[in-house]
Amino acid sequence: MPKVAYVVFKEDLKGQNGLTLARVIADNLDALSPNPQDLHSLWVMLESPAEFRFDWFQTDIDWTNWTAGRLFGTKGELRFWRRRDFIHVVVLTDDGVLLQHLEEPYDLKDYTCSEKAEYLWGNPDKNAQTFIETRLPRDLKYPISGSVTRAKLKVKTYAHKGVPEFVRFCEVIG
Repeated sequence: MPKVAYVVFKEDLKGQNGLTLARVIADNLDALSPNPQDLHSLWVMLESPAEFRFDWFQTDIDWTNWTAGRLFGTKGELRFWRRRDFIHVVVLTDDGVLLQHLEEPYDLKDYTCSEKAEYLWGNPDKNAQTFIETRLPRDLKYPISGSVTRAKLKVKTYAHKGVPEFVRFCEVIG
């Protein structure tokens, strides 16, 4: 049963037993991928005023450098954004796994779910296992597995009474 949960907190970067974004992410990886130890089963999309990054998830990401982002896999998505001194985190998961550090999850039992795949811009860069688009002011790169001619982003939309309310990224496919 799909569920959505959230939390808003002030990050404790001094390590005084408070919550950090890194801890929320690490403690909820099981909600996002069937095998979170396989780093090619999780994608990360990160934004800052100076940079955009779309790549495979890595355990050594310095989350303090990013103002917003998404971490997603076939089972769920975790989104975060910084606003003033607070971090907002939303997790949408398909299997209702117990989420840590978040408010009580909201059950999406009355929602319908539809899936589609959207094409991503770019051309394959076979040496780097990525798709790359160079016609934009900043190069966009998308991580891919295997040999594909076009990259697509698989997306799920959850609607209540026909009105879309939640959209989550699932995976990059060929």
